[in-house]
Amino acid sequence: MCPADECQIGQGHEQLETSSKFQITTPLPNRQREAYELFLQHAGIDVAAVEWVEDATGKTYVYDVNTNTNYNPAAEEETNVYAHEHLAEFLGDLLSEKYGIELPQ
Repeated sequence: MCPADECQIGQGHEQLETSSKFQITTPLPNRQREAYELFLQHAGIDVAAVEWVEDATGKTYVYDVNTNTNYNPAAEEETNVYAHEHLAEFLGDLLSEKYGIELPQ
């Protein structure tokens, strides 16, 4: 259940599944997002990726919280959401707020 490129194996000819196993859900439902944010806040985590699966009834199960991760470019490309861009923006805002350092746009 690892979405990173390094974890992917090629599909054999006997496999019929062609859809991506992993996708970025955007926007995440508010209740789910708020629960994850509260969990991360209580854990003292500022930056993370939360990986979860959903069963046939729609119930979600978190199976991994990554604070240092490899990303899945195919999932990012499909949704036009790029984790590294969000991380750079977060760190730039932090530099500005804490140290008054403004980065060029």
